[in-house]
Amino acid sequence: TTTQATNTLNGTVAQLDRFLAQQPVWDGVLKELGELMPSAIELRELSMETGDETDSPVRFRVKGKAASADPSQEGGIDQLITALEQSVFFEDVELVSSEMSSGELGGTQFELEGVLE
Repeated sequence: TTTQATNTLNGTVAQLDRFLAQQPVWDGVLKELGELMPSAIELRELSMETGDETDSPVRFRVKGKAASADPSQEGGIDQLITALEQSVFFEDVELVSSEMSSGELGGTQFELEGVLE
């Protein structure tokens, strides 16, 4: 019947509205990440994932390379973590791994993880 179809459609629209309300504003997130990225850091990978529950936070992971092996150096990993934590988009940012690169170019490969607000 028409009433059943309308109710089903309204339920689907309500679910979609709830889903969209929980999604980050992607253009804002990406723009902010670009502005916060120190010039001495090369972003290699960015990934996002949501949990199974509809109210689960969106988690992000950033992989990159810092020019310096010292994470506290100007433009280093510590500066990036601090900048991300101070942003309105990111929280609970943690250094998951870091490894000094060997070879002529040196630097540090790193991976960060956190939550999108």
